[in-house]
Amino acid sequence: EDLVAASQDVLLSTWWWESNFELVRPANHHTLSPTARWQNTILGILEASPAHKRVLVGQFWGQDSILDFMTTDTKLKGYAETPSDGFEFMGMANETEGTFFFEPTPFTFGDRVRDNHAETATRDFETESSINSNVPARPVDLTEWPVNVSVQHASYHQKFLVVDHSVAYVGGMNFRRVDWDSSEHEVFDHRRMLFDATQAEREAVMNKEALPENGPRKDYILRVQGPAAQDVADIFQKRWAHQITKGVTYADKSTGFTVERNLAAAGNHQVQVTATLPQPFWEHAIAESWFNAIAMAEQFIFIEDQYFRMPMVNDAIVARMNAKPNLRLIVITKPVNEWTDPGCAWTHASHQLFKSSFPNRYMMLQLRSFDIVDVGWGIDETEVRWGDMDVHSKMLIVDDKFLSVGSCNKNNRGLVYEGELNVAVLDAAWVREARRRIFENMLPAGTPATDDVSTWWGQFEAAAAWNDTVFQNWDDEGGDINLDGAPLPAEYTPDRFVFSLEFRTVSDCLVESVGPDMVGRDD
Repeated sequence: EDLVAASQDVLLSTWWWESNFELVRPANHHTLSPTARWQNTILGILEASPAHKRVLVGQFWGQDSILDFMTTDTKLKGYAETPSDGFEFMGMANETEGTFFFEPTPFTFGDRVRDNHAETATRDFETESSINSNVPARPVDLTEWPVNVSVQHASYHQKFLVVDHSVAYVGGMNFRRVDWDSSEHEVFDHRRMLFDATQAEREAVMNKEALPENGPRKDYILRVQGPAAQDVADIFQKRWAHQITKGVTYADKSTGFTVERNLAAAGNHQVQVTATLPQPFWEHAIAESWFNAIAMAEQFIFIEDQYFRMPMVNDAIVARMNAKPNLRLIVITKPVNEWTDPGCAWTHASHQLFKSSFPNRYMMLQLRSFDIVDVGWGIDETEVRWGDMDVHSKMLIVDDKFLSVGSCNKNNRGLVYEGELNVAVLDAAWVREARRRIFENMLPAGTPATDDVSTWWGQFEAAAAWNDTVFQNWDDEGGDINLDGAPLPAEYTPDRFVFSLEFRTVSDCLVESVGPDMVGRDD
């Protein structure tokens, strides 16, 4: 709604762009013509908008390389090639490569204000000592592949949108075919079909005759109003101006802009826009906020993420859990392929570290959707359909006080050199309600909301244990049972999405020699 209502400016950054990605998918989606559905696509909405549009899309393996077609398309480039049409686009590669020593730069409050707010450039602040970052320095080797080659495999992974200078959306969602889902995460949802799917193909999904082309997906986006939206726009402006100065493709058809200031506060929440930015910007506020939050954790650390492979943070969590005997860690992620995933070894190592060190204070979970199909013939006519949820989330919550969400995954690269953007919220009441909403979506319907860690910890344990039993029951039956018109028995009915997840040892991974700073590109 904010994007449709835009009248002045739209700033959009994404890791991947597909012009026919449909933002809005109503219940009657299957009956809409391609023309009607185009109006709900990201490009269709922008085409209809009177606002001035500026779009940045990430690129891989070098600026404007022969592979820049991977993350965008000709429709978007068509607007970029037309000057003065109010629709501008540039790609942006992250050229980090080789080996280097990672060390966040000491800072003062005054310097940071002046760097990020041009109107304060000539102002004096009280004399203050430099603040050293709490993020540990370390050598980084981006050649640590099995074949030992150096390539520009980094990217600008930020996903955000700023509308009319005053409203921003920051999260993990791309404009890519796999990124849409509802909060119900149904196995058979015809709205997860690709744009070109026919009505007959969509109806086949509705009738459970075929699975949709994309499976269930989990992600988060945070809507921000007020001065924090200006901070999001600042990140875009900094990157945009850099590309114009550098003279990248379409820079000659792109225009500079200034960020509006002095927006009135839209609420009373304490919000900080945090970024990881590679050289020449070199910013690591996401890492700083995470290390600060972990160092103050007392009761729990909740992680829901596409990855759990951030060895540079593991030591900080272990140290805090050793110092605080009641501190618990709960991680929700997704399985990794032991044969093909280069991050397998570091995921397994992280899991085994916490499992062995804190067997009663660490929980690893995954999310699954469930449905059944009546095939209408044979003895066992009822078949199960599982939908392993593609957890694409990037969520961190500490003690119902601190929440960080955005594009940054739980891996080293997101904290060191990948272009990332998160929003950190330090507000107990707001974070508590957000955490309750997250849990409500995962846990069995009717589970009482609670702020007592031991109680909700037990709720997750019980939910996972029950659903694991149901999963095993179906597996024991070979995935099909005979109901003969009877209701589905309880022992074959999971309750919501929570299942346990186990990772084996590092030696079970085919690829063990990929460095800790390499693994974890988005997908």
